[in-house]
Amino acid sequence: MAECLPGNWYPDPEEFATLMAGETENLVTDVTGSMMITFRADGSTDTYYEDWTYTFTVDSATVTIVKDGTDAGTYVVADDGAVGLTDTDIDSTTNARMTINGNEVAQVVDPQPSVFSLATFACSGDELTTSVGSQTATLHREH
Repeated sequence: MAECLPGNWYPDPEEFATLMAGETENLVTDVTGSMMITFRADGSTDTYYEDWTYTFTVDSATVTIVKDGTDAGTYVVADDGAVGLTDTDIDSTTNARMTINGNEVAQVVDPQPSVFSLATFACSGDELTTSVGSQTATLHREH
């Protein structure tokens, strides 16, 4: 299992929306930009965000999240093959825009760990399946 992980991995935007919807209990839409998770053989990771954007609705408010930058972390592979990821240095920025009744409020949000730090992973060839609770998403290896 561990030998499958090293490399760069990209999430499928639609599956990421489903994964996030399970965490926020809200419909997540309009996933754009790019995110890449790098796993290294030494157990270190980086998660790169470039205009990684998604939108969800809470009550009557529409919230758009935009992440940019890099978060560093580590990972371990358990005896059962599950992979746990821990963010150790969150250097990305998270900006939120909330629209309520046509009025927009923008703010910088305190750094938060990636949803992937809550996930377990299973690797098979060029696909990395992530699970958070009952939700799953697939990441694809960069070639």
